[in-house]
Amino acid sequence: MPSNWARYDAVAQSELGAITVVTMRHLKEAEEFSFFKCLQRAFYAVNVDITDTAAYPELIAGFDVDTQSFITALCPEEMKKAAWDDVDAARRLTIAGFPSLLLRLDTEHLIVTRGYLPWPSLEPAMAERLYDRFGDEADSLVAAGGVTPAGE
Repeated sequence: MPSNWARYDAVAQSELGAITVVTMRHLKEAEEFSFFKCLQRAFYAVNVDITDTAAYPELIAGFDVDTQSFITALCPEEMKKAAWDDVDAARRLTIAGFPSLLLRLDTEHLIVTRGYLPWPSLEPAMAERLYDRFGDEADSLVAAGGVTPAGE
């Protein structure tokens, strides 16, 4: 178990991490997902304690935001409320764990999987959800060789 987990009881405290993602969305929306991935990597792969505000100047160094503005923006109650609004939205979508994969179609969200699946198992699950939702019309959404992950 990573040493930064020693600060946690049974459940990791992720409120500050959630607040920082909301803060990035507020300051530089285009960087939100990249910043989220940065936090995930920092916590799970590099063992950074994302519950400590002192970690954030280094974490945001590669992003186009002013460090002091970012740190100052973490404090207002509106950022904490926005983070909890995100948690409530996830709960409404019946997301209770990590990782979960949803497929967003306009305003509709379909749960593809709860828990990790390697791509060979995930691809048919995604295709199945598309066919469940669209029937034969899903043929145009599923590539000839299968659903293609982003970036490939």
